[in-house]
Amino acid sequence: MTPRATGARRKTKVTTPSAAADLSLDWLLTGTTLRRFTNEILGKTRLHLRDRPRHHYASLLHPGVLERIISQRPEGLRERLTLVRGDVQYDLTNAPSGAPQQLRDAFAQGFTISLNGMAGFWQPVAQLCTAVAAHLNCPVTATAFLTPANEQGFPRHFDVVDTLILQIDGEKTWQLSKPEITSPQEGQWHRLPDTTAQTPHTSLTLKPGDLLYLPRGVPHAAIATSQPSLHLTLVLLPYTRRDLLVDLIDEAADADVEWRRWIRPVRGNGPKLKLPPRIAQLVALLNPVSVADAIERARERQAGTLVPLAARLTPSSATVAVVAEDVLQRGDDTVISVRQRGDRVVLTCPGDAFEAPLAAATALRFMAHGPTQFPVNDVPGPLSVASNCLLATRLVCMGLLQIEPPQRKLSPRGRRPRSR
Repeated sequence: MTPRATGARRKTKVTTPSAAADLSLDWLLTGTTLRRFTNEILGKTRLHLRDRPRHHYASLLHPGVLERIISQRPEGLRERLTLVRGDVQYDLTNAPSGAPQQLRDAFAQGFTISLNGMAGFWQPVAQLCTAVAAHLNCPVTATAFLTPANEQGFPRHFDVVDTLILQIDGEKTWQLSKPEITSPQEGQWHRLPDTTAQTPHTSLTLKPGDLLYLPRGVPHAAIATSQPSLHLTLVLLPYTRRDLLVDLIDEAADADVEWRRWIRPVRGNGPKLKLPPRIAQLVALLNPVSVADAIERARERQAGTLVPLAARLTPSSATVAVVAEDVLQRGDDTVISVRQRGDRVVLTCPGDAFEAPLAAATALRFMAHGPTQFPVNDVPGPLSVASNCLLATRLVCMGLLQIEPPQRKLSPRGRRPRSR
């Protein structure tokens, strides 16, 4: 199961944990300087350090370590294992503590073995994580990836964390694309289409001893070459300006009760929120974001904590179809969030969510937060009436809207017309 499990194994100088070298960030960045990395590279652009000795990481990790960890089956191993081949994950439900033979079988079938929390299993990795965290002022974790020859583990994606990728053994080709979002945070993550062939990208191959730094947001896919590949990824959880602001507000809230008071409930497009002057001044400095955007984010969190109401546990008939003449009714007690995510808009409600093109944002916000009763023909936005009917049909099937029965017209005297 190790990268050299087939064929003759290349002799590698291995340093045991007790004789490990000084595993520092300076050592990790051999080939550049810590000053250059922190001032010019970190959070800004990728860095590829190459042409270093193949055994550069010998004192940190080698292929036999992963085999040893899996064979010893320490407590908590299975919870930290992920076996993946593209969009397919290998089911480890029946593998007690990560049974070695089952992992070997999965590896033989082309699955990448991913083991996170490596610092808890191997002391040199823990030592390096501590050193990097101390220098960069951020939490650091480590994950090992063992990929079979000519295989790709995870599909093309981007991360919301910065990564330092250390090529331990074998070689891996990385295909890197231009970021869609610069320095994305967790709420901005989304799946990417696996269109590497059609997407302009840069290819580079990591060899043993190489290091690749990727700022968060860089789309990437990695494929092992003709030999199995082992690399270690250090995950950097950066302390951002947003985090600093949150901590500052928490400090202010500890000292000032005004920050700890309730926000008066705001429903739909209700009256403008009133804030104390000093808090309103801070909000004004955050322009162009608005209180309405913040409240919508809070609605999304709130919807995620609620259980669907009984009326929504039974989906509407799959044959329902909203037409332009229909009048729709929305319950006044429904928590719905509509937020932009990149080039998509996401509607979230208790127990459900769905995405639509950004052009649907105006219509969805009207349906979610506008009048509780409205004709489909009154829905604003750039979409056609037919498209608005499709959106409304989706919300009816989700149980968020109901189609009101048609009202029969009254005669001039207020009586219903007689049947003839």
